[in-house]
Amino acid sequence: MRYLISEVNEPLTYASSGMLIHSDQFLHPRRCIDTYVLLLIQKGTLCITMDDQEYEVGPNQFLLLLPGRLHFGTTPSKGMLSYYWMHFSMNRSRTQLCDSCTLTETQYSLPVFGDLGKDLRASLIFQSLLDMTRRSHYQIDWRCHYLSSYLLLEISHEAAGQYSSFQLQLPEPVTRIHDFIQANYSGPVSSRTIAEHFGYHPVYLERYYRKYTGTSITSSIHEARIEASKNLLLNADSVLSLEEIAAACGFSDVKYYMRIFKKRTGMTPTQYKRSLSQRKINTQ
Repeated sequence: MRYLISEVNEPLTYASSGMLIHSDQFLHPRRCIDTYVLLLIQKGTLCITMDDQEYEVGPNQFLLLLPGRLHFGTTPSKGMLSYYWMHFSMNRSRTQLCDSCTLTETQYSLPVFGDLGKDLRASLIFQSLLDMTRRSHYQIDWRCHYLSSYLLLEISHEAAGQYSSFQLQLPEPVTRIHDFIQANYSGPVSSRTIAEHFGYHPVYLERYYRKYTGTSITSSIHEARIEASKNLLLNADSVLSLEEIAAACGFSDVKYYMRIFKKRTGMTPTQYKRSLSQRKINTQ
């Protein structure tokens, strides 16, 4: 596996981005260009060759097309195909391709091909990038450069399977609480029920958790629930109502869910979903 390695002390140079949606029989054009192209597949499978190596890129996978390298579609897609794409460039003098790497906090370490995390964080960042460029009428500014840089860093982490590799190691009780929240956020979980589950006094456990995370257990529960609801809002095929989404993510009161969502994101769930649907889309 080859990796793109570059220093993170300066952002990449964003060029353009969008989303391709094709109903059937899409074949990627044959070309050789002077920018990197990042592809994130949402639905279907893209069959494409680069450097005499064929890739079959499926849902929740990514591919990095390299500048100056011939790439072309090898087999037409079957059924619906959709993927995000982004063109960008990097400082060539500070960038290299390696056959292996060690992820560090001072480098982008991006595999040419890989899997993304199941929580869809990279897709959500891509959605934010498309929304931001749309709202600025596709004028490129520093926000584009830095948000696309953040996207690459997130993918580097997801591909390596170590989302928290840059953070200090947390004590085992804190990690166990975090894992418990991730596994049970959709149910009637609270700081008190978590304390009872692990055999601690609620006040002591809350103080201990905040000491190492900087946030409360309740806030972490809200974060897990809101992130899960974002994924449901992101699903274009979902026909769930806000009440159903709230219930599926552990909120018994839809009005409380909407209040927490707006507090954490700055917009209502409906506004959030609408902003994600107004994207730059290719249909060819």
